Amino acid sequence: MTLPPALLRYRDAVLAVVLAGAFIAELLFSGEIANDRAMTAAVGAAMALSLSVRRSAPLVPLCAAVMGILLSHTVLTGLADSGSFLLVLLLALFAAGRYGPRWSRWLAGLVAAAVIPLAAVDPDQPPTAGDWIFFFLFIGTAYAGGLLFRARHERDLRMAQRAEQAERDSEGRAREAVTEERTRIARELHDIVAHAIGVIVVQARAGRRALVEFPAEATRTPSCRRSRASASLTSSPLRSVPRGCRWRSSVPGTR
Repeated sequence: MTLPPALLRYRDAVLAVVLAGAFIAELLFSGEIANDRAMTAAVGAAMALSLSVRRSAPLVPLCAAVMGILLSHTVLTGLADSGSFLLVLLLALFAAGRYGPRWSRWLAGLVAAAVIPLAAVDPDQPPTAGDWIFFFLFIGTAYAGGLLFRARHERDLRMAQRAEQAERDSEGRAREAVTEERTRIARELHDIVAHAIGVIVVQARAGRRALVEFPAEATRTPSCRRSRASASLTSSPLRSVPRGCRWRSSVPGTR
C-alpha cells in the first residue's frame, strides 16, 4: 500500500503530532502525577514534537529524551514513567542510529550509553539487576536496530550502483563491438572497390598500348572493361557490404 505523496512527505510531522496528543492525554489523566500536570504535559508534547526532525537532526529528539529523564528525576516527577515517553525514547534511539552522518551516530552512541544509568537509577529506590538488564536491552536494541537498518540501506544502495555500473559497462562493450564490426565492413568495402578499380586501370593502360600494337584486338577492350567493372560492382561480397552498413543496432547509442 502506497501512502499519498503529501502524507509521505510530512509523515514525521504527522507521527510527532499524534504522539504529542497521546502524550498529553496520558499525562493529564495519569494518577502518578500530582503536581504541575499541565507543565508535565507541555514538556512531554515538546519531546514528542521533536520527532518531526528525527531524519534531518536525529540528535535533537534523543537530547530531548535525555532532558525528559533528568526533569523526571528532579522537578517533573512521573514524566519518564509513562508509556508515551518510552515510545518517544524508542523512536529517538532508533533514529539516532538510522539517520545522520557518521560523527552523529558516534555521538548518539555515547548519549545512548549515558541514558542507561539515567533511566535505571531512581532517586526513590536503588536500581536492581533486573532494571539494569531491562534498560540495557531496551536502549541498546533500539539503537542497534537503527544501525542495522542503516547498514542494510547502504548495502542496497551499493548493490544498485554496482548493477547500474555493470549495465553501463555492458552497453559500452556492445557499442565497441558494433564500432569494430562497422570498421571491418568499411575496410572490406575499401579493399573490394580498390581491387576492382585497380583491375580497370590496368586494363585501360593495356588497352591504350594495344591500340598502337594490336588495333584489331584493341577494339574489344572497352567492352571487356565494361564487363569487368559491372562484374566487380555487382559481385556478391560487394553487394553484402551495403546491407551490413544499413543494419541498425539495438544497442543504445548506436545506429
